[in-house]
Amino acid sequence: MRLAPHALASFWVRRSPVRVTCLGGILWITCEQDLEDYVVQVGQQFIARSRGQVVVHALSTARLVLEAL
Repeated sequence: MRLAPHALASFWVRRSPVRVTCLGGILWITCEQDLEDYVVQVGQQFIARSRGQVVVHALSTARLVLEAL
């Protein structure tokens, strides 16, 4: 998936965790059930484990992969 600067993508974690892998750019990730926000850069991964909505904000042009675990 590609995101333009400041574009948003969202998804729901229901049963299985979801891995977000950053292939380009910088992502800001926030999860409904988590008090912290996360910044993920090229080559890094984030695993959303708690149920609820996850929002990914591209801080720059970004490429990412979402994968159910």
